[in-house]
Amino acid sequence: MKRGITLISIFCLITGIAALAQPCTKEDKLKKSGFWTPGLAGSTSGVTAADLARQKTVINNIIQPIQKKYTPRGLDIKFGGAHMGYSRLPENVKGGNYYYAYFYLAEHPCVYTKEAMENVGSGSSFTIYVNDLGLEFGRSFFVATKPNEEDLYSDAYALIDEKPVQKDGAWYWHQGKGSKGDYRWVITYENKQPFLLISKKEFAERLKVYYQKKLKKAETDFAETLKSNEEAYQNVKKFNAQEAEKFKTQSKAQAEQMRDIEKKVYSKSMQVVENILTSTDAAALNEPAMVDHVQGFDDFKGFAKEGDLYGMWVIKPNTDYFNTQLPKSSPQFFTIHVKMAESDGDVIGKTAQDELFKALDFASLKSMLGK
Repeated sequence: MKRGITLISIFCLITGIAALAQPCTKEDKLKKSGFWTPGLAGSTSGVTAADLARQKTVINNIIQPIQKKYTPRGLDIKFGGAHMGYSRLPENVKGGNYYYAYFYLAEHPCVYTKEAMENVGSGSSFTIYVNDLGLEFGRSFFVATKPNEEDLYSDAYALIDEKPVQKDGAWYWHQGKGSKGDYRWVITYENKQPFLLISKKEFAERLKVYYQKKLKKAETDFAETLKSNEEAYQNVKKFNAQEAEKFKTQSKAQAEQMRDIEKKVYSKSMQVVENILTSTDAAALNEPAMVDHVQGFDDFKGFAKEGDLYGMWVIKPNTDYFNTQLPKSSPQFFTIHVKMAESDGDVIGKTAQDELFKALDFASLKSMLGK
């Protein structure tokens, strides 16, 4: 029995050594076909049965033609779809449900086994979004005017790294400063844009309103704090009048200090905005706005310039683009989001990207719009 176990061990050792001795360059891996592997079932959160059925048809019509035309090489692809019954666009835009087809690329190890692939992560992905840009409109001009008021992001915008240009019959840009492999192609009706670059004038005017609200809120918050402190003062006074007077004086000073700090910051930013609106010529004000995304605008110092390290273009949805009469499941635009691994010489990922693009029919996607 021991002799049998020993022979098996020796055989496994020899097999492992032979496998390690085999050439294992990326070019060698490309010679071997990969597999299409169904991914986990995606979300169907809040989607009506009728919309879900139509959305699944759209996703299948995206995935199946690609699978017929393309065989993975040197990697496996996990694929599937996810479905949401809401939009990630601002609340004032009726852009339809947000859903997508995904393709996660997992490069083969030198010795391929199904078990080994279970532990291989995906550094690259190919996602086709429906009614979504693959990014959130998470920046907002909202200012709460009452306690616990929720920001519905009806007055929101997003930031992108490059001005979109026409390429391959779609609106294209590279996202991520310093990133080598994050790209988007947006396929639309008649090459119209579902989003617009916000002008410097519009952005400055919206900032002005924002600062006006913030300055008013600073006074309102100050008054509310004094009211709350007065209640606390009356309670403390019942037990210790001296401590109560001390508390009243200190709490008021702290509240005044906080109010004055906020008013100073917002007044300073307001002055910058007013100077822009009054001293900039009309042509310059109509140029697209670029902002420093790290600085934000609570302490606004002016617009960024092309080439600035943290400068990003500001976009908003184009409300005139969307057909609000269509079912929520109807595609109104597609975004192809390619995110590749950052490592140099990723010939397998680059080959997959190129071949997936050849298998993807832009004309077919266009034909689904509005259906």
